Amino acid sequence: MKLTLFFNNLKNSKIFNSIVVVSILITAIIDGAQTYSLPKSTFELLKTIDTAIIYWFVLEIVIRIFSFDDKSGFFRNPWNILDFIIILFCILPVTAIDNLLLFRLIRVFRVLRLLVIIPKLRVLFSSLTKSIPQLSYVGVMMFIIFYVFSAFGSHYFGRINEELWGNIGISMLTLFRVMTFEDWTDVMYEVMEVYSIGWLYFIVFIFLTAFAFLNMVIAILSNGLSEESNPNTEQDLTLIKDKLDGISKILDDMQK
Repeated sequence: MKLTLFFNNLKNSKIFNSIVVVSILITAIIDGAQTYSLPKSTFELLKTIDTAIIYWFVLEIVIRIFSFDDKSGFFRNPWNILDFIIILFCILPVTAIDNLLLFRLIRVFRVLRLLVIIPKLRVLFSSLTKSIPQLSYVGVMMFIIFYVFSAFGSHYFGRINEELWGNIGISMLTLFRVMTFEDWTDVMYEVMEVYSIGWLYFIVFIFLTAFAFLNMVIAILSNGLSEESNPNTEQDLTLIKDKLDGISKILDDMQK
C-alpha cells in the first residue's frame, strides 16, 4: 500500500512529468536529426541516447501502472492504453527488429505521448474530435461555394486562361489558390483585363471563404473547447435550478 502511494505521488509530481515531457521532446529531436546526413560518431551517440530514453519510458510506464491499487485500472483509461501501445512499439526495435522500416516509422509517433502526459493537450484534442461533426457541415457548405464559383469561373473565364479555368476541377484548384492568397491578385488582374468588374467575383469569394468560413471554424472550435473545459457546466446549472426551485417551494409553503 505504501509502495502504491509512493508511486502515485511520484507519478503526479511536477518534476517527474517535466522529465517525461523533456524526454519526449528529445526523442522527437533525435528522430528529426537522424533524417540528416550525420557523422557516424554523432549517429551512434544519438542512437545511444535514444535507447536510454526508451528504457526510461519503460520505467515510467511501470511506475504509472504500479501507482494503481488495482493494476488493471491503468488499462481502463483509453489514453493509458494508447501510451502503453506506443511504448510497446518503442521497445520492439530495441530488442528484436531494429532493421524493420515499419517499426522505425512507428517510433515517430512517440511524440503523441505528449497528449497523454499533458492534460491540456488532451482537452484540445478532445474538443477537436468532438467538433468534427459540426466542422463537416462547414466543409459541405464550403464545397458548395467552391462548386458554384468554379462552375461560374469555368464558364466565363475558361477562354481567358485554360490552365487556370479549363474545367471545374482546375477551377477549384485555382480558387483554392485564391482563398489561400497565393498570388491571387495575378489571377484577378488577368480576368479584369477582359472583365473589368471581375474583381467583384474574387472579393465575394474571398469574403465567403477566407473570412466568413474561417470565423465559423474558429467559433466551432472555441465552443468545443469551452464545452470540453467545462463538461459539467450544464449539469451544475440544472442542479442549481433544482435547488432554487426547492427553496422557492419551501418559502411558498412558509408563507401559506
